[in-house]
Amino acid sequence: MVSINPRLLGTEKNKRRSNLEVWSCWLQQALPEFGIVQINVPNPEALIARFERDLTIPLPRWSETNQYVSFNDCLDQLLSQPKSNSNYRQHFLRRWAEEGNVLWLYINGDKLNDAVLEDIADSLPMNTQGQYAVRILLTLDSKRLRSPGLVKLRGRLVESVESPLLHSLPDSNSLRRIAISVVAVVSLTIGAMLVRDASLVTSLSQMISQFLTSEGEPLPEVSPTQQLEKQATEASQTLLDSISTEASLNPPKDIDQLPTYPDALDIDAVLGSMMGDEIRITLTSAVHDWASAWESQTPVAYFSFYDDDYSTQDQPDAEQWRSWREQRITAPEWIRVEIGPVNITRDGVTYETRFWQLYRASGYQDNVQKVLTWIKRDNRWLIVDERLVDKAPAN
Repeated sequence: MVSINPRLLGTEKNKRRSNLEVWSCWLQQALPEFGIVQINVPNPEALIARFERDLTIPLPRWSETNQYVSFNDCLDQLLSQPKSNSNYRQHFLRRWAEEGNVLWLYINGDKLNDAVLEDIADSLPMNTQGQYAVRILLTLDSKRLRSPGLVKLRGRLVESVESPLLHSLPDSNSLRRIAISVVAVVSLTIGAMLVRDASLVTSLSQMISQFLTSEGEPLPEVSPTQQLEKQATEASQTLLDSISTEASLNPPKDIDQLPTYPDALDIDAVLGSMMGDEIRITLTSAVHDWASAWESQTPVAYFSFYDDDYSTQDQPDAEQWRSWREQRITAPEWIRVEIGPVNITRDGVTYETRFWQLYRASGYQDNVQKVLTWIKRDNRWLIVDERLVDKAPAN
């Protein structure tokens, strides 16, 4: 599940369009790529009605607990497929999808039990273009989605159609400006405490103030990120003013009388969380770029994410592993790799990214939990270990 970008609503092209129209347009593009999208809006029926109007077809609805016994029963009846064992059903669905058929479906998850919802999270049929043939609009309360009984579905859905957490995350430029503001304040504080030269502090204050102002120019609309930047700039200016005033009132001291390092200032504490956010965003992006390179079936791009000496227990020689992996990448007619939420932990100089990976290729698909271990070499993040830690059962 992917979140709609709120900036889409503010573009000139869409100023005259209602939210429902924009969301409907976005859903038509997102559902073939992601299969399931959670509808988390105040009036979902209005959005569904708009979606049906734009799609020009009515959506089958599953909104009662006794309407279908299971998700497979739902598919069997909607596709007029006789009930059969799971292996034949998967064969039928694959052939049905590869013939270009599509099923749009609206499911009211708030009225279904956890077991049925978990079945929906299982693999769905794909067409020859690597798109989902069964496309589900799912209404489900976000609090319930966090319940222990919906682990599989939670791993299958990446974000909500309206995700305030994602929308409030700073972009890389904003993080840069915030980091520069903090570094500037820390540097000036240390310099002022060690030097205590009024003219030098005043000069530094003016230079940094001009820099912060140029870096933090307000945008037309104030977002949470911009508010954070503004607060950092204002705090920086206040501290600079207080340092300049103190330096002008107090005469400089002999440098030998000053502490070698200000005990009250913990630079790691000031910058630690910000650096963590930067690494988290960088590694999450790296995981998705790695998946995109895999999807492109371009070995050179794919191998660029791995350490030069990377190998596995089954393929201990690096060249042997690359030759084997190249064959696995280029052989399928098409490949699609979908990445779930990425959890990151640190282990010394390496970082582990753990996520559920839905892999789909012509004639095969699986859903596994994977861990990639990264290390930074020459300003590049590279994979030094890759392991599979769990696998979702097939239908």
